[in-house]
Amino acid sequence: MGLIRKILIQDLKPGMRILDSGISWFSQPLLYSSPGLIEDAAQIKELEKAGFKAAYVDLSDFPDVAAKYPAPDEVLNAAKDSADTRRILQEADEEDSRAWIGLHDQAPEEKNSRQAEEPQTSLAMELPVARQIYKRSLSVIRDFIKAPNIKHIPSLVEDSKPFMASLLGSLTRNPAAILSLTRLCQADEYTWSHCVNVAILAMLYCNKQRYPKELATTMGLAGLFHDIGKTQIPGRILNYPGKLSPQAFQIMTHHPGIGYKIIRGVPDIPKEVVDGVYQHHERMHGTGYPNRLSGDEISETGKLLAVIDVYDALSSRRPYKEPLPQHKCLSIIYSMREKELSPYYVDRFIRCLNIYPLASAVELSNGLRGVVVKINDATPLLPVVVVTQDRHKRNMPPRVVDLSAHPSLHIDRGVGADELGVEPAELLRRFCQET
Repeated sequence: MGLIRKILIQDLKPGMRILDSGISWFSQPLLYSSPGLIEDAAQIKELEKAGFKAAYVDLSDFPDVAAKYPAPDEVLNAAKDSADTRRILQEADEEDSRAWIGLHDQAPEEKNSRQAEEPQTSLAMELPVARQIYKRSLSVIRDFIKAPNIKHIPSLVEDSKPFMASLLGSLTRNPAAILSLTRLCQADEYTWSHCVNVAILAMLYCNKQRYPKELATTMGLAGLFHDIGKTQIPGRILNYPGKLSPQAFQIMTHHPGIGYKIIRGVPDIPKEVVDGVYQHHERMHGTGYPNRLSGDEISETGKLLAVIDVYDALSSRRPYKEPLPQHKCLSIIYSMREKELSPYYVDRFIRCLNIYPLASAVELSNGLRGVVVKINDATPLLPVVVVTQDRHKRNMPPRVVDLSAHPSLHIDRGVGADELGVEPAELLRRFCQET
């Protein structure tokens, strides 16, 4: 496997190879995970300019550098030769790359004003609160999309801010509650539930990155209104239960441009909202629409919402498809990094989510099947599962299994919810009531 070490960017040298190395990005998310050879000092300067603090490299041909990083290959832990190195590497997960919208240029006192963690509430306590906030947000956007009135856009944006603040508050208290609701939309509600889900996931990202509440609320608005241009797309195309014809798809591609014209006229609308509406279908290699932007031509908001938009589309129920299991959705967006989606935002968005979140249908290593009902913070890959099927896929009385208490058990794979014979959301609701 070579002499793999996690080293500081300033210790990189031309000739070193940055590795993906096949290490699971769920268990060891790489700080810089685009594999490739460092050819010259200019590339190292670019990494420093981007804000990266560390990288995984093979030091087999660099014994002088390897001497500074004596950790065992299989552990891949931080260098321990100095207090400064240890401190920087420990901070790298939070500071390893630039924050968008100028956040990295803030003075230290401004950075220290980032939102503090609020006390966590239990899932059972937060779930009914989250459900009411979600329903109200859904109602607002549903009523507008069903009967759009462009003149009402400014007041709709203003009226939505309190809901975004409420959603953010719920995410801060217990993100699992409201995230579980994003997986429950019905096929005929996709258009408006998708808008609310993208808003929630955008704010989750900001919350996890410790961005200010004002920025998180703004990004929530960008998510909520990212598809506002669809209000002007004919219903027969918007709600078509299948693959669109080339002509119909061409009409659909107009919605970002339409949305841009609608939203840019709102007084004092944040630039991030306008960028998100206009650019969430642009792709890194210039294959998106409406303007075929590429790379840094795309705003940071556009890059982030592109990732979230694809993820929610994959994980939602549509008239013509069932939602994909969570691990499959994450696998797909990971495969799209570099060419279509920003690797920076793909990697960090994945870190925001658990691979097997609440209400996921899973199969255990012993063949039993059930639903994830609680995430263990210390061991997120070993959650609490309510088992409902035996190894022969026969229904059985529900039984609670805490995988963190059973070292010989683990989740083998995700399965489709329709294979369980129970509704995962209902099982989660009952579990919350009983605990």
